Amino acid sequence: MAAESDAAAPTEQAAAATKATAPAPVSPVSPTRARDYDPAKLRERRTNTTRGFIPPGSIELAHSFGFETQKRNNLQRVGEKTLLAAAGNSVLMLDLDTMEQRFLPGIDPGGIGAITVHPAGTHFAVGERGVNPNVYIYEYPSLTLARVLENGTERAFSDMRFSNDGKMLATVGGMPDYLLHIWDWEAEQVLLRAKAFSQDVYNVSFSPRFDGTLYTSGTGHIRFW
Repeated sequence: MAAESDAAAPTEQAAAATKATAPAPVSPVSPTRARDYDPAKLRERRTNTTRGFIPPGSIELAHSFGFETQKRNNLQRVGEKTLLAAAGNSVLMLDLDTMEQRFLPGIDPGGIGAITVHPAGTHFAVGERGVNPNVYIYEYPSLTLARVLENGTERAFSDMRFSNDGKMLATVGGMPDYLLHIWDWEAEQVLLRAKAFSQDVYNVSFSPRFDGTLYTSGTGHIRFW
């Protein structure tokens, strides 16, 4: 009986370890609190036409013949059959059944820096480019602008990722600041701000196994937080 008990102990320990490192369940997103965000007004306010930018709404994108292959993490799935990709200053939404393309115009004038999808599929985030660009978080499939995260970088977002439970959003800025931010995105508040590295950072992700662990990587480095 003693031998049988001793043999069972490692199995019980392994089961406990497996349970401890299991991925956190995705938290359901509560109905988004009302925000008075009008994308058209934001776009008009943040586009300086005196510097040569085309006035918002003056042209309409009809078709994209591809997407930016040099942009990392630039292909995301939302819902059962829709792919998202940055295409210039718009987010391309491709229906995989019909191959129909729809476009969500950017708000800041510099283009799209990075995109990511909430693990529950209810929201997606668009980090833009420009002078002090913002992160814009949209509900899906309504495409309602739900949240705006400000002062995350000086020129462009290079990557971003929701946490495994969907409660936080990590963003990384490009040159010149390379800033890492962890956001409570529903409250539009910064939880952590730090310099990610002194060179380009291409990827940020939360550990799928260890809560509170974050990875960043880029030119000549991988960093564990």
